[in-house]
Amino acid sequence: MDKRNCISDSDLGRLCEGDLPVEQKLAMQEHIHACPDCKARWDEVCAGSRYVEDMLFKAAAESGAQQECLSDEQLRAFVEQTMSQADRQKAQEHLAGCSRCSDALVHRFTQAYEQEGDSWWSEYVAEQLLGLFKRLSDKEIDEVACELNAGTVSGSPTETIKLPAFEPAEKKAQRLAADTGEGFASQKLYQYEPPFEFEFSQFGEQLTITAQLQETTAAYQNCLARLELLEQEKPCFSRTILIQQGRGRCIIQPDEIKGLQLEKTDISLRLSPLITAEQLDEAGSEAYTAILSNLSQHDSPEIRCGAVEVIARICGLQARSLIEPVAQKDPDESVRTAAGKALGRIPSPRPEKS
Repeated sequence: MDKRNCISDSDLGRLCEGDLPVEQKLAMQEHIHACPDCKARWDEVCAGSRYVEDMLFKAAAESGAQQECLSDEQLRAFVEQTMSQADRQKAQEHLAGCSRCSDALVHRFTQAYEQEGDSWWSEYVAEQLLGLFKRLSDKEIDEVACELNAGTVSGSPTETIKLPAFEPAEKKAQRLAADTGEGFASQKLYQYEPPFEFEFSQFGEQLTITAQLQETTAAYQNCLARLELLEQEKPCFSRTILIQQGRGRCIIQPDEIKGLQLEKTDISLRLSPLITAEQLDEAGSEAYTAILSNLSQHDSPEIRCGAVEVIARICGLQARSLIEPVAQKDPDESVRTAAGKALGRIPSPRPEKS
């Protein structure tokens, strides 16, 4: 093999740190698999990196300086999305202020990417985007769907299923719900296309609709969907819900229930998937990078913060050019602070060697 094409030590270090564009990383990985010399040097770099990381972590733990740092098991659970929502929120808060843990997380993501390949990374990107899109209004969701050329999932007509009448809550039922935590009305309905089972639980004057996907391999495992209640086939209630791991939930508050007049017998339900993880993957990085750039200028500070977080996670070195204007010019101090923290987790581009 021509040694002139072998990877330099500095580039192996950048690959270990995750400080490379995805295309260059893939090219290096292909070369490493084909070149025994580079494979041996790569193994040495990884082993050295893990040794230094372990020594630093043990020293910090012994000194008491980093007692709250995330363990290796917690980092793995964060990457694989197996920790609870409460634990994930705590981990995110810690990662925002701990460079040691954020660097270790980048290493974990790099390992997962190398082991699982494009399919894992695409799924991760899709989940991050869907989580951000959940915060948008229904109109903005429609605009995103059009921009991605997605719309509703083709080839799967959405059914409308008839709902039984829900009688208004009586005082006795309200007391029962308050005293025991048990609803006085609960029933299930099944929709064949897309294949979701719905559970309706009414607690006093509040209605909860839970959607559970019935086919674990279906495209709708992770998607945004519009749930509508219809009266004589005309929408009288609409809510965009996020389906994660095949499950989503919608809570209709008492004032909304009164307006719906659910005691009628001509109320029906329709769940229409808008954007699936599969479609986001097919749209490609150019489409979602443009959308994220637009969302970083959204009217809502919460949306801008969310866009910055997602950009920092999935856009690689390109993220710096998207986030720097937000950190410098955003009118909201909390957004500027979030953008500054995100920039701190993105490697600076290294000057090219002459």
